[in-house]
Amino acid sequence: MIFLCLAPTILARGQYYFDKWDTDSGLPQNTVGAVTQTRDGYLWLATLDGLVRFDGVKFKIFTVGNSAGLNNNRFRLLREAPDGALWIGSEEFGVARYLNGKFRTYTTADGLPTDSPLALAIDADGAPLVLTANGLVRFDGESFRRVPLDTAPTVRSCEARGGGMWILDVNGLRKISDGAVTETGTDFKLKPEDFAAACYEAPDGTLWLGRLSGRLFSFKNGQLTSYGPESGLPAGAVINFINQDRAGNLWIGTDDGLLKLAGGRFERYSPASGLSDKFVLSFYEDRENTLWFGTTLGGLNRLSRRAISVLTTADGLTGNSVYPIYEARDGAIWLGANGVTRIAGGRITKFPLKEGGMFGDVTAIAEDGDGTLWLGAAGAVGTLSDGKFTNLKKSFILPEGSYTVWAICRDRTGAVWFGTSHGLVRKKGDVYEIFKTADGLPGDDVKVVHEDRNGALWFGTYGGLAVLNPEFNRSADQPKSLFKTELKTFTAADGLSSSRIRSIYEDEAGVFWIGTYDGGLNRFADGRFTVYSTKNGLFSDGVFQILPDDEGYFWMSSNQGIYRVARAELEDLAAGRIQAVSSEAFGKRDGLLNTECNGGRQPAGVRARDGRLWFPTQEGAAVVDPRTVGRNPLPPPVILEGVTIDRKNIDLTEPIEIRPDQINLEIAYTGLSFVKPEQMRFRYRLEGLNDDWTEAGTRRTAYFSYLPPGEYTFRVTAANNSGVWNTEGASLRLKVYPPFWKTWWFAALAAMTAGLLIYLILRRRFAKIERERAAQVEFTQNLIAAQERERKRIAGEIHDGLGQNLLVIKNWALLALQKKQLPDAVLLEEISETASQTIEEARRIAYNLRPYQIDEIGLTRAVEGMIRRLKASGEIDIEMQIDNIDDCFPPDGEINLFRIVQECLNNIVRHSGAREAWVTIRREPQKVLVKIEDRGKGFAPESIGGKRGLGLTGIEERARMLGGRSLIQSVAGKGTIVQIQIDL
Repeated sequence: MIFLCLAPTILARGQYYFDKWDTDSGLPQNTVGAVTQTRDGYLWLATLDGLVRFDGVKFKIFTVGNSAGLNNNRFRLLREAPDGALWIGSEEFGVARYLNGKFRTYTTADGLPTDSPLALAIDADGAPLVLTANGLVRFDGESFRRVPLDTAPTVRSCEARGGGMWILDVNGLRKISDGAVTETGTDFKLKPEDFAAACYEAPDGTLWLGRLSGRLFSFKNGQLTSYGPESGLPAGAVINFINQDRAGNLWIGTDDGLLKLAGGRFERYSPASGLSDKFVLSFYEDRENTLWFGTTLGGLNRLSRRAISVLTTADGLTGNSVYPIYEARDGAIWLGANGVTRIAGGRITKFPLKEGGMFGDVTAIAEDGDGTLWLGAAGAVGTLSDGKFTNLKKSFILPEGSYTVWAICRDRTGAVWFGTSHGLVRKKGDVYEIFKTADGLPGDDVKVVHEDRNGALWFGTYGGLAVLNPEFNRSADQPKSLFKTELKTFTAADGLSSSRIRSIYEDEAGVFWIGTYDGGLNRFADGRFTVYSTKNGLFSDGVFQILPDDEGYFWMSSNQGIYRVARAELEDLAAGRIQAVSSEAFGKRDGLLNTECNGGRQPAGVRARDGRLWFPTQEGAAVVDPRTVGRNPLPPPVILEGVTIDRKNIDLTEPIEIRPDQINLEIAYTGLSFVKPEQMRFRYRLEGLNDDWTEAGTRRTAYFSYLPPGEYTFRVTAANNSGVWNTEGASLRLKVYPPFWKTWWFAALAAMTAGLLIYLILRRRFAKIERERAAQVEFTQNLIAAQERERKRIAGEIHDGLGQNLLVIKNWALLALQKKQLPDAVLLEEISETASQTIEEARRIAYNLRPYQIDEIGLTRAVEGMIRRLKASGEIDIEMQIDNIDDCFPPDGEINLFRIVQECLNNIVRHSGAREAWVTIRREPQKVLVKIEDRGKGFAPESIGGKRGLGLTGIEERARMLGGRSLIQSVAGKGTIVQIQIDL
């Protein structure tokens, strides 16, 4: 054992740290002569190469080159007036005013005594005051008017409490208020050789003066107090400013570091303390009590309080890689590393354990009923009692060196449970039993063992979560086989976010909180899991330990650091009242030496009875007192910084209008909190498009593309590092114009046009129907007439031909009967000849009714035969090209197609006067095309009007009966073309 004393200041060591910004961070120049915060929340910096606006994340620089109204880039002074105007004092080019986004510069032409201001202040009535070496002036709204003041060229001033200005020179100390000079009645005067370098009036009325000699004076109620090296001030340091923060600490900037006067003693901060430069020029405390310091060569510094203290080997730990941290019943804190360390009563005791044969890192700690500590390590289990370590390698159930003990838990029955890399071990009395996946465990790698308030045992493994019925453990004679039946397991199939369990915490309501290695946090209540991850606001998906504080937060550790989440937000998300939680992260800037925390060893952190939280890390034990961290209660102002449409910047003072040809909209916004501004969270929505909030995280730009026409309101809100939301946020109205074809007038015109077109189409359709009906009537009439003529013709042919021949045959037969003898050869020959003529006449009549060739030789050859006979008559030369169209049509269809060709050719022979004709019948996969053409005299369609006759009408009607379309084209003197398309 090795004993060390723990100094009271160790856990308070390094309470403050400096964040730094310089030209490498985006500043235009490293001399920051003044810092102020305007009412909108922005921080402004005066540098010697531009005016800078800062939102905590990015800088915007205003210079002569990009800002109309400025006449130079070298600035030293800043002060905001009650009307919101920011006044900027330059080095030697007058003063500028920034109001409503515009700059204006004032010089001697506007009433300044010189263009080199020494100080800026605001009078009691809100008017700006400018002090120069040649006098004091006051702004009247348009220009500057001199304030009567008998002052020496060497003068020092500061703003007076309640408004106005204190002036100190060789003539004494005077106050300017409402443009009038008030004598103080004191004899305190500056000597020319002892010029004052700084002046400040504190809230209690104390006037502080700093001299070039390095001495500090306080003046109150006529009493002058002096501070020098004997009081702790650096000898000969030039004092550049004096100011007091809201906590009552007095800050003095010198050319040899920064001084703080608190409790009657000075503390010095220098580059060795983290300050970027020893020449400290300016001071400002913002609305969130953050302190800012400008330097000559080191840019801007922000002073923040560290939330975390870290103990390492330098403080007496046995190792820097700390794993389990345990609080014993006597209040002692035990830390496992390469050995164990005990911290109690301001004393550190180290137990290297090498003499006990435990050479690896301690990975688990627990306390037995008699105060004995159980220790687990890689390949070993032992006990520590009264400073003596006992290695249990001979009695432990697992072979030495073959396992690692991750967790140890003594339950209320006195049994000790060991979670190891090779299963779960129970020691009940002197009997060891091991349980593995074959016995029902979801995984053999057991990282956590937890006994709940009802005595049930929870096991977190790298295969899932399991809970053991307490009845199994209450009786010593329970057979091992019952373990599986009394065990309930949970995996991803049950809603668990990850099967790699790292921590288990049971809250006072009986809700279980399950931390995982890579799946975030799980809330288990009423048989249901609620998952929290980086997708809904958790800082990290690693939850190695869960520790509650008294401020309403859960503190959790991960490979990325320590973070906390308000328990109320966790419950609200589980109840569906919010969509995401807010996490506040703590890393190196908060005091961690290494952000990687250790887990998977039990306990991976502990809440001590004094309220402090302990977490193991790869570089020491981190200790945080939640009561000192506090909560940032101020909702951050939200500012809309810019709008771009298709990469073109839009003036925010003008209505935001998007044309139909513009596609991409970007809206830049920011939130103005300077306490961990990188952890601010934003959400936005575009009302009119989607009323649901979009969780933007830390992103400060919203993107939209192809917005539909309409009027919208963009609204954005922000939360600070503590999750405090500015619920009002900022908003912007915008209008998206539709293309002309989506406007109301175009829709009306389109509707009218559509109505007119429908009317015309219907009118044409009705006219066509009427024409078709008329044509049908005409065709029917012509058909009836033709049928009547055909009947008459057939009757005539039968009467004149068949009837006459039959009558002749009858007469010859009667003559033979009258002779009462066999007819002679002549008579019989006459009868035979007449009968033959009768048969031929009957065949001709039948052919005209339906050509028999169609049935005998097929449609194709029947058409070809008809054309050959017509061609053989010698009246006309007909060229033909006919594909095989047999079986393309039903019988009725075949006669219709035959008659179409027949009628066309008859028309050519009878009416065209043509000497040549062409017949083409082409068969395609889905249709048959017929084309019949002559080069005859043709006809003018308009000349026949509606008197088309049965021939042309019959062709069209037969084509329709075939399910086809016909087109008849004729030009007088050039011939006629008949085209028919029949779909198959």
